[in-house]
Amino acid sequence: TFNNFTLTGTASNFVSGFMGSATMAPITGTMSVCAPGAVASSTTQLAHTVSGGVWTSSDPTKATINSSTGLVTAVAAGTTTITYTLTSSQGCTNSVTALVTINPVLVTSVSIISSAPTICNNGTSVTFTATPTNGGTTPVYQWKKNGVNVGTNSTTYTLTSLVNGDVITCVMTSNALCYSSVVTSNAITETVNNLPVISINPALTAQTLCQNATSTAYSVTSTAGSGTISSYSWYKNAANSNTGGTLVVTNTSALTTNSYTPPTTTAGAFYYYCIVTNSNGCIATSSPSGLVTVVSSPTITTTGVMNTLTSSVSNQSATMPYTATTSTPTSYSIDWDATANANGLADQANTAFTFAAGGGNLTGIIITPATTGITYNGVMTIKNATNCSTTQAVTFTILNVLDILGLNSTTPAASAYALRKLATSYTGPLVRITIGSNYYDVYPDTNGAFSLNSKISASVTTYNAAIAVAGVNALSTIITGTTTATVAIWYDQSGWGRTLINGTTASQPTIISAGAIKLRGTTPTLFFDATDDGMTSSAAAYITTTPLSVNLVAGSNGSGTGARRAVAGSNNWLLGPYSNLNGWHADGWNNYLNPAWSTTNAEVFTVIEPTSAVNTSWRNGVTVTTSNNKGTPGTVNIASGGAYSEKLDGYVSELITFNLELSTANRQSIECNQSGYFNLVVANCSTSIVTQPASTPQSKCKNSVATSLKVEASGANLTYQWYSNTAASSTNGTL
Repeated sequence: TFNNFTLTGTASNFVSGFMGSATMAPITGTMSVCAPGAVASSTTQLAHTVSGGVWTSSDPTKATINSSTGLVTAVAAGTTTITYTLTSSQGCTNSVTALVTINPVLVTSVSIISSAPTICNNGTSVTFTATPTNGGTTPVYQWKKNGVNVGTNSTTYTLTSLVNGDVITCVMTSNALCYSSVVTSNAITETVNNLPVISINPALTAQTLCQNATSTAYSVTSTAGSGTISSYSWYKNAANSNTGGTLVVTNTSALTTNSYTPPTTTAGAFYYYCIVTNSNGCIATSSPSGLVTVVSSPTITTTGVMNTLTSSVSNQSATMPYTATTSTPTSYSIDWDATANANGLADQANTAFTFAAGGGNLTGIIITPATTGITYNGVMTIKNATNCSTTQAVTFTILNVLDILGLNSTTPAASAYALRKLATSYTGPLVRITIGSNYYDVYPDTNGAFSLNSKISASVTTYNAAIAVAGVNALSTIITGTTTATVAIWYDQSGWGRTLINGTTASQPTIISAGAIKLRGTTPTLFFDATDDGMTSSAAAYITTTPLSVNLVAGSNGSGTGARRAVAGSNNWLLGPYSNLNGWHADGWNNYLNPAWSTTNAEVFTVIEPTSAVNTSWRNGVTVTTSNNKGTPGTVNIASGGAYSEKLDGYVSELITFNLELSTANRQSIECNQSGYFNLVVANCSTSIVTQPASTPQSKCKNSVATSLKVEASGANLTYQWYSNTAASSTNGTL
């Protein structure tokens, strides 16, 4: 078999020609093409080694082919079989085929997004990211800002210099087979908002302030830049910096809150700055203010209660204990209230004092004279070296000196109840009486005693109302022949305010019966019946340790042998006609002996419990055999008002207690005064000087203060007259 032969030479009995064969050479060329619409060509050229054949397409709807040239033109995606046919001159044919694929057009696109399409004009970094569709394996990206090429061939583009209205796009060229076109992304128009503009920053003026003082406010002045101002946020910082601070307040009202007043409640040192935020969320930060230093105020730990003194005609020095200090106080002053000032207690100017950090006693508190027995209130100001201060409420009780009994300021009473004045400084009422449903405070008459001439207050409707002032009416104006008056309150003349009270009329002691004042002998007294009468102390326990002394003027009304108490403690402590004997019990009987209390006269009883020495007991000035049981009453009550609710069936005219051991001279002074006033027979009441003035010489400069001289004397209704003498003699002196 000869295939594709050609005869050459000059002579032959053959002619040129073709002989059929079962196989042909393959079709050559690109066997794939893009469908119309792609950037790439939609035609492909096929060829065969033997020319002169005819080209045909099995599916012209997919691709056509030029029958003579073999140029394939795509029509639609799919496949078609291309056939190349050769026909000899003798009419023999042979063909070869090839499968051509028409690839679909890949529609390309690219979209971009912004990490922050709206930003503040503060150099914020914004990243744009492209997402391709049909980009192929290595598409090419060209970023554009406002139509100008920028960036690199990358899926992202980052910049920090955007201005409002900048337009960002991305052009992508795909390398995918049969991509449709070079495409441009969506356009992003960036919104760049201006920042607030602070034109006036917080003042640089430093402030040094005391704790709790009022600081000067700092402020900023700002425009919004864009939108409106929505808030002012203030920060404090220990460093002089406007970063890293601690937020202290955010003010949301743009009109009125551009200022901030630094607090001074806590000691420390801080700068303050403000962050202004507009409605677009853009901020501007001020510079720091001046340093604000808050200095701790000094304090002392104290109850504010000064030691109690008795009234005096000269200045005295009080003491106030304290247990701790802070911030090194160096001085104090006292502003007494109007009541204290009106009674002669003068304010104290700033006074230097060395305070101990661990506590001690504040001394040098000046108590001026002419103050009466009352508790006063004031405000102490404590300062330190930086002139910072705090205040402390203080109270001071000036006790009444029971000078009418011959006592002086060295012998203050713990409580004192009488139907006469016991202290010239006492100006309060003696008792509050109950008549029907009304209560009246009754004041001493011009002789200092309870009588029908005593001035009374206006009526009050509750037994425990505040003390009512004396009016112009006498007690006699409300007394008729049928009047009964009982006692709701027996006022304490010591200055401690430890009143005896009973709010139940039926169990109150009687002071007026059938219009007449109850008397024991010739003086007023209170009658406590054999049923339930009593009076209870309004105070907390105040006689809780020895030494102690109790003086009582009282009498019995009958000879009942039951449990009877005149003085009744809140503990098991009593003085009274117990079992119709003379009884003194102090956690054990000290007196429990005859004779019984008098049923016709008042008597004077004094009991003394020293701390360690033996007890003493006196009845009408005569010593009584006494045991040495040591007990304390706690509070001092009368009859059923005590802890054991035991009756008296007797009279009480006067009751005085002391948190001290009465000296012989002071005991006799009290008892002898009572002897004279109550017309009683009391032993050892002739006038005599028990303690002479000190004999120690004194040499003093003119106008300096000498040490006081004093005497102690016994006797009734004593007065004291002092004489000077150029000779060491007690005669011929000058009054």
